[in-house]
Amino acid sequence: MTNNELWQAVLGEMELSISKASFTTWFKNTFIQTLQKDKIVVAVPNIFAKEWLEKKYKQRILDSVRHHFPAVNSLLCVIETEEKDSSKSIDSIVTRSPEKPKQSSKIAPPSSRPSVDNNLNNRYMFENFVVGANNELAFAACQSISETPGTNYNPLFIYGGVGLGKTHLLQSTGNSAIKNNPSLRVRYLSMERFTNELVDAIQKSKAKEFKNNYIDLDILILDDVQFLAGKEKTQEEFFHVFESLYQHGKQIILSSDRAPKSIPTLEDRLRSRFEGGMMADVGKPDLETRVAIIGKKLLEKQFELDNEIIEYLAQHIYHNVRELEGALNKIIVTYQLRNTNPSLSDVVDMTKDVISVNRQQELTPKKILKSVADFYDVKIDEIFSRCRKKKVVKPRQVAIYLMRKDINLSFPDIGQTIGGRDHSTAIYAFEKIEKEIENNSILEDQLKFIREKFIDY
Repeated sequence: MTNNELWQAVLGEMELSISKASFTTWFKNTFIQTLQKDKIVVAVPNIFAKEWLEKKYKQRILDSVRHHFPAVNSLLCVIETEEKDSSKSIDSIVTRSPEKPKQSSKIAPPSSRPSVDNNLNNRYMFENFVVGANNELAFAACQSISETPGTNYNPLFIYGGVGLGKTHLLQSTGNSAIKNNPSLRVRYLSMERFTNELVDAIQKSKAKEFKNNYIDLDILILDDVQFLAGKEKTQEEFFHVFESLYQHGKQIILSSDRAPKSIPTLEDRLRSRFEGGMMADVGKPDLETRVAIIGKKLLEKQFELDNEIIEYLAQHIYHNVRELEGALNKIIVTYQLRNTNPSLSDVVDMTKDVISVNRQQELTPKKILKSVADFYDVKIDEIFSRCRKKKVVKPRQVAIYLMRKDINLSFPDIGQTIGGRDHSTAIYAFEKIEKEIENNSILEDQLKFIREKFIDY
């Protein structure tokens, strides 16, 4: 058995026992440098991989090696950026199935078409996106689309909470698609910007020109689609843009902080089209993925942190990736200026204002009302009012239900909180929502999303 064959066997076992994020972060571009009678020397690309393999994965690696060479009892990692035999690269094992040849996109726009401002940030690439169990499906779909847009997953609808990497994935897809086919006309923008452009076009009597600018695209990428809620004119115009692109085999990629069925006041025809393609949710990253994110960011910034600091940050900042990166950037900038390495106590003190467990405060009626009002796009004063319109009654009943269910507020107190109502009104609203949940999965999803937003207030 050659060194290369042995290492491929080790990598195969490691891939099955740890998360994909950790596997690709710590084992990529590693190989056996030398194998002696009782010692194995593994080449790694950087100091972080060296420390992590020696301290975290040493025993697992040795156990795997001993299946083939029982006498080996020690592991040493050395930093070596280039391997003599490229066939030893981990890239050959990350994907088990043989690599498919890239197909040329069926979209081949003529070079005579004018270019378009794609609004993409080149900083967002697949190469610097950390893949974990929380985003594997969305990542795989985006990669596939970048190679053959308009063929497999159309539309692609990605949904998940704030700061979990949706924008990174969307822009990476656009950047990769252009890299694969520079003649593609790609545009990325937020739904809010789309709405503002539409309003401006209507005011200037250029609605037709506005529509033509979009239906001539090859890939349309829209972020924060939830802002379509309640905007009837925008929904109507976007529907026509969507239909034209879809009927001509052009790729549409959408993102939202919630699933289509949980977007209030969204037209049924749009909801059905959003759900008619590929839907992929992006959840909160697990501990191993958060560790891998920190490791990748440290490599990018060429900054070192002790393993205990990395683990502390990963364990305590779990709400979203953006929050984790923000804390890490603060640490890096501060200690680069001081030209020193931080201690764990330094980091604890520096990040105490962003550590999730330290900033979670007691849930209050005010937080519940704020979260409910934001979700249903109504004002808190409307919930307090005597308005009997459906768009106000439902949020009012949901707020009452959550106050009773989540903080066990008494019905008289709930009645007083919701505009001085009688306790019987609160009881009726609570029982109505409780009964409706049993047969309404959409409402159940809405309540789940509202609860996830409590931490933001």
